[in-house]
Amino acid sequence: MSLVDALQGLTLHAASAHSSGSADTLTDIVLVLGVCVLFGLIAQRLGQNVLIGYLIAGVVLGGPGSLGIIDDISSFSFMGEIGIALLLFTVGLDLPLEKVRKFGTTALIAGGLQVALVCGATMGVAILCGLSPSSSFIVGIAVAMSSTAVVIRVLADRAEADSVHGLVATGMLIAQDVVVVLVLVLVPLLPGATGGGAGDTSFIVGLGEAVGKLALLIVAIAFVERVVMRRMFTHLVAARELLAVASFTVSLGAIGACYALDLSPVLGGFVAGIVMADAAYASQVRSEIAPIRMGLVAVFFAYVGMLADASWMAEHALLILGVVVPLLLGKAGLIWIAARTARVPVAAAVLTAAALCQLGEFSFAVLTAGDASGLVSDYTFRLLVSVSLVTLLVTPWVLGGTSRLLQSSRLRAGEGVDLEEEPAEHAIGDHAIVVGVGPAGRAVAAALAGASVPIVVVELNARADTGDEDDELPIGTRVVFGDAGRPEILGRAGVATARIIVVAIPDPVAIRTVIAQARQLAPDVPIVARGRYNRFVPELVAAGADDVVDEEQVTGLQLAEVALKRLVLEGAVERRHQERRAADDNTLSPDQVDA
Repeated sequence: MSLVDALQGLTLHAASAHSSGSADTLTDIVLVLGVCVLFGLIAQRLGQNVLIGYLIAGVVLGGPGSLGIIDDISSFSFMGEIGIALLLFTVGLDLPLEKVRKFGTTALIAGGLQVALVCGATMGVAILCGLSPSSSFIVGIAVAMSSTAVVIRVLADRAEADSVHGLVATGMLIAQDVVVVLVLVLVPLLPGATGGGAGDTSFIVGLGEAVGKLALLIVAIAFVERVVMRRMFTHLVAARELLAVASFTVSLGAIGACYALDLSPVLGGFVAGIVMADAAYASQVRSEIAPIRMGLVAVFFAYVGMLADASWMAEHALLILGVVVPLLLGKAGLIWIAARTARVPVAAAVLTAAALCQLGEFSFAVLTAGDASGLVSDYTFRLLVSVSLVTLLVTPWVLGGTSRLLQSSRLRAGEGVDLEEEPAEHAIGDHAIVVGVGPAGRAVAAALAGASVPIVVVELNARADTGDEDDELPIGTRVVFGDAGRPEILGRAGVATARIIVVAIPDPVAIRTVIAQARQLAPDVPIVARGRYNRFVPELVAAGADDVVDEEQVTGLQLAEVALKRLVLEGAVERRHQERRAADDNTLSPDQVDA
């Protein structure tokens, strides 16, 4: 299908929709968004993620077995497809090369290994159930994908985006995104697909054509971005809304080009975002289109809910439950294995597995591509959509429950620790323990070293960057690599004989665990903790911290102090100017003196 044919089809579709009742379609869109707001508020009031509310809104409004308020969800099909493509455009926009390098090879290797393990295990089960190798591959990739939108939102709501497991999970999601780009190119070419290759030769030829089309698309997007967009950013900075409009033009153009080139439209949006991610104006574009992105997220997840057949789900509830439970456990186990293989700490690997064990938006993209190619049956599609919906719904509970269980097990493990049996070299005495060697931890260590206090630093990542020469730890600092939430690590740091413990890591959950464990092992040692978010301060105090530095409050006080100093400085300058003008007015000229 040519681009002209696609545009003509869209024009005829728009004309037909107008003649048959475009007002009804607009009413449906407004209704869906309104109900999404309502259920999102309910979900938030219940302490859950708003995306859960969007999913439930879709289930209630549309699809077989629901209230049937939305009679024809096919009108949302095209919008949902464009919605996910634009959503993944913003996802790609958040993946500059610097961010990929930040997560390092550990998370990316773990992500690639996770996709291979989950896809391979799922393919084996699918083949045993009678599916063809091509269909099994589609199902395996769909199961291997996790939800970038849900995971990032849940981690942000729990203030864990900067934690170890938050960073590892984000890196693994990036690896999944890279893998799925290749998969979306391969799906139409698989044996058995409509129009797919019948042999090895035709498959290789088709793969070469698809890769060539994708390369051509990337070159075209890169040319437009670097020749047009960057010049626009340089010369038309004031008209910032033009950047958002131009960005949408590029992304929609990439989506339309993928339609014309028989590639997945989702691929076009995602690739356009990645190409533009390293641009200097990328952050500005992200902020400009944020409200539209939120609306697209609501529409997409509501559409996913509409795909679920409520009556079919009720009829096959036992089957769905029988798939969901082993899928969550099995996928989490394989993610844990992949993370541990990449040397991610045990606790972080457990929480990463809990965060990524659901099916995500790319799962729907892969399943939709498989359905369009005739590789996924209606029964398999309904089952996986239902399973995906359930896994997305339970993600916040799975992560929260795992975190609480892990914390509880750590505390129980510390009950039998006998610190008096620590090796002699571990007992330092009269020293300060600083947990974390980030900028905050280094500043604390430097200040304590300046006061001639011996320092022991506890750092989770043994391969952590020690920073520039100006940021190196003070001479004589002893570093204990390990998780400070574990009793044996605190024992090695000499917690029983420490003068003070300073917890400088940013993760509130990890801080609470370290405080509770340290308080149990050393009841009389003062504990000073970092409170990155104001709402976690009471929890840290309840866990046993003697003092909590509220970052939000301290930042506010420092901002006010700087602002007041600026006002005082400007007032002093103004007074000096006034005094000079007054002195000039009071000074007589030579002519006045002679007179």
